[in-house]
Amino acid sequence: MALAFHRSGEHPLEARVASGSELPAGPKVRKIELKRFKNPGRRLWIALACLVAVGFYPAMMVVSSQVGDRNLSGIVDQTRWTSRWAGSAAGLIERQYTDLGWTPDAHWLSPAAHLTAKPAFQQALSSAVGEYVALMAEMSGEASAEGSDRDLIAASRLITASSNVAQLHAGRQALVSYDRRQRRGGGADRLADKQARQIELIRIWALEGRRDIARLTDRSPPGVVSRDATVAVYSAKARAQAAFVFLEAMEISQDADLTDARRRALEAWGDAARFRPLLVLNGSSEGSVWGNHAVSMGFLLVEAESATADLLASFRSREGEAMIVSSAEAIPDTAVN
Repeated sequence: MALAFHRSGEHPLEARVASGSELPAGPKVRKIELKRFKNPGRRLWIALACLVAVGFYPAMMVVSSQVGDRNLSGIVDQTRWTSRWAGSAAGLIERQYTDLGWTPDAHWLSPAAHLTAKPAFQQALSSAVGEYVALMAEMSGEASAEGSDRDLIAASRLITASSNVAQLHAGRQALVSYDRRQRRGGGADRLADKQARQIELIRIWALEGRRDIARLTDRSPPGVVSRDATVAVYSAKARAQAAFVFLEAMEISQDADLTDARRRALEAWGDAARFRPLLVLNGSSEGSVWGNHAVSMGFLLVEAESATADLLASFRSREGEAMIVSSAEAIPDTAVN
């Protein structure tokens, strides 16, 4: 065939082109790919895909940064629990590791693993809840000849700042077990009668937050955005959320002074728990451009501590009156008719 083409005066390559035979694929493929890249529509889609890929991870960080500081009054369904304080403790913890995601356990590839505020919030919240449960366990031992309640001791050991999801779940189950025993016993526990000590612990949380912020502000600020400031603010927010929920769960008498004092304490703690800056700034406290959110949180904690101290004073006043009445009733009537 090649000899025939040569005899007719045609070049073999020209003959193959004319006959539709295959050409080398390289130059032709590169030409087609170049045309596809020059297509404006394709360039737009490629640019959008790159933009989505670049913005996806930061967007997921924003989505996963929620700490659940809205609708504080609806966090725990108290109707499901015989012991309201135990339900509050269980609900606070369960909400974090089920609905919001427990960031201390997040994989390093996860967007949540690179957050600062939420891990600080969750660790401080679990620490506060564990402290509250430990106090109730201690008081249960004072009220029983058998010693501290075994479920409360277990829950206080499992719910700490360093807990993982498995430990938090086990701690919640211990609180559930405690509540079920209270229900089988025919009513709520009597630990709620010692509310002054519970309020004192809540007041200490305000003092701890103020101490952390004072240490932060005593040092010269390293920059407008500070990791230490973020940790201090969100740790205080976590304690404020725990304080609000536990105060709300308390079953106090319908005394007008106590009711008003608790309302003011709830408002003050609610303001601290809902403090939500878009970005925690660590600028000058008197600056007109860059503010200082740690100082702002410190002011909220002052209000919360003051309101809690007033509530504590009201409780102790009533306890003193009750002791006087009880003593008077115990004195036998020795009058001679």
